[in-house]
Amino acid sequence: MKTPWFEPLPLRRKLTLIILSACGLTVAVVLLIVALAEFVDARRAQPEGLRRLGEIIGNRTRTMLAMDYGERAEQALGAVLSANADITTAAIYRPDGTRFATYRRAGLLGHPIPERAPQPGHAFERGDLRLTHPLAADAGLAA
Repeated sequence: MKTPWFEPLPLRRKLTLIILSACGLTVAVVLLIVALAEFVDARRAQPEGLRRLGEIIGNRTRTMLAMDYGERAEQALGAVLSANADITTAAIYRPDGTRFATYRRAGLLGHPIPERAPQPGHAFERGDLRLTHPLAADAGLAA
């Protein structure tokens, strides 16, 4: 294959062009690998961060759950979760699995909140993280 712009170049320029092209390609591949590693690390860290947030919510709402103060628990959920724009819905469930308090970000539909507590664990569904984590032995579940 003839390249009319490449053939007349002196050997020194040809080698420089080849080396620069190889270096540029190497840098692009390394950047892609680093970006992919950061994405994977962020997906791994996200559930743990939400579990910690669930522990904070559990500590703040344990008494409200024991006293059956659902409205105050919803206010507490809103106070804690409204600062995190990534969280669209949340719920606290009684130990028997029935829904006690919910949070839904204002202006967003989000996912439907189950009436009964889902099984503990996490999953990425359509790009969203769904997490169910026990708050404490006597405090129910948060989803």
